[in-house]
Amino acid sequence: MSINNTEKRGKSDRTGIIFLIVAVLLAAFMSPSILIINLALDIIGYHFDVGQHWIFAVFLTIIIIAGLRLLTTSWSSAFAVWGVLCICVVMLGLLCHFGFHAEWPSRYVSHLIPKESSGTTNATLKQSESSQ
Repeated sequence: MSINNTEKRGKSDRTGIIFLIVAVLLAAFMSPSILIINLALDIIGYHFDVGQHWIFAVFLTIIIIAGLRLLTTSWSSAFAVWGVLCICVVMLGLLCHFGFHAEWPSRYVSHLIPKESSGTTNATLKQSESSQ
């Protein structure tokens, strides 16, 4: 492996880490919406793909925050209520997953993470690096 390939892989690793951090923060910010969507999907027996989960979570978050704004006196108080709600949902998920070994928190989070496609396996990556 040449130095140039190592530098490219290093940039790719940093980009992946940044993407993961942003995704985790967004998931925590939208955790109440994600919980509502997944509970509704479990009840009706329907399944969304990854993109649909993210899009519906964003729209439901916007709707709920706007509804909280109607119930509170200012945007800052609406976001404060939303922040407390997010912390409570994340803590509930952590408690259920680690404390009670419930499987629903990890299942709900797994709906937000794209599955690795068969075309991007390590063997394919090594083959493309060796050809360069």
